[in-house]
Amino acid sequence: MGWSDVPLNQTGIDQAKKLSKDLQAVRLEVIYSSPLSRTLETAKIVAEPNKVEIIQDGALNERNNGILEGTIPKLEFPDIYHKKTTDPDFVIPGGGESINQHKRRVLDFMENITKISGANIIGISTSNGVAMSILEEYFDKELPTMNMPNSSYYSLDYDGQKLTLKEMPNWLVARYTG
Repeated sequence: MGWSDVPLNQTGIDQAKKLSKDLQAVRLEVIYSSPLSRTLETAKIVAEPNKVEIIQDGALNERNNGILEGTIPKLEFPDIYHKKTTDPDFVIPGGGESINQHKRRVLDFMENITKISGANIIGISTSNGVAMSILEEYFDKELPTMNMPNSSYYSLDYDGQKLTLKEMPNWLVARYTG
């Protein structure tokens, strides 16, 4: 979906409510969210029963797909779609981003958040593409090509120097343990 501002449907709302319950024991202090409505609404659902402040930051937006937004790219722009998915430096025409530009934006945010936030337990509400970029950086195993399930979460620890994945996300456990 990229930067197309698509709201949550009822399935997404139900998933966010379940996530909110799952995270109550975590005791989040703040949630940083993409300003896109689907991620912001998820953040609000999680924040409300937990009484957590939400801070919006566009660095958490999904990859900007430029002229591919709102299209069926494989059919309408097959050459651009192929370059988009195979060349990490290919910038999508129409204001889009390359894979590497998107990843750098996200990872810069992650590096900065550890320095600028006074909170110890930080939530981030964002899309799968952003979450996968984060996992690719902090997970020492190859990730599956499929996206993570919606409204899933994982934990990172910060030791004052670097972020590391605290534990394997539930949706990856079966892949590596059984």
